[in-house]
Amino acid sequence: MNEKEREEHFFAEACGEPLLVKRDNETQLGISSSFEGWLAIDCTSEEAATLVESKFEEHFRFGRVVHNETVIKTGFEYAITQRSGYGVDGGLGSSVGTLFYLKKGNKIISKSLCSYLNGAMALAGPSIELFETAEDWRGHGYGALLLYAMEDFFADIFAKVMEEKRVRFNVCDVTNAKASRWFQNRGFRDWDGMGEELGMYLMRFDP
Repeated sequence: MNEKEREEHFFAEACGEPLLVKRDNETQLGISSSFEGWLAIDCTSEEAATLVESKFEEHFRFGRVVHNETVIKTGFEYAITQRSGYGVDGGLGSSVGTLFYLKKGNKIISKSLCSYLNGAMALAGPSIELFETAEDWRGHGYGALLLYAMEDFFADIFAKVMEEKRVRFNVCDVTNAKASRWFQNRGFRDWDGMGEELGMYLMRFDP
């Protein structure tokens, strides 16, 4: 088996059941889904992800969603955690998602579930499917703390992409007028003109 055959075999093993993307009639890589100029590549190991990035960094800009659970922000008596993996269906082949939750002590008081594709508007990018704060803790700023931590998390993931392309951060199916105003007061735009599909472009602020 020559080097090219070994690479093709590696991609077949690492990327599950790929669709083959071709450029100039030559197979470039295996992907699980594609939409709006974005490719979703499933890799089953750190080694596979690193190989994909190193081989194709001249042609693509990558954002890596690692399937793990980590604390992304801490403050006085609270901590914000993210857990990423499979299980969120944003439509059009997107099944990877990230759950965020804010704990005060041992109690979860605010949480959000995100996919990486807004199926309703056919827009690629991290998309809030659910966002809620416990009723007793509303009005104390915890929802905003969670939202801003999410923005930073996604801006870090897509930092390389953002060097050349704007990345949308969406909110899906907002049917509550008060919730729609809450997001719009924090920088989100009304994508659909009805206040139900909202979004903004991620920005990165380096320290």
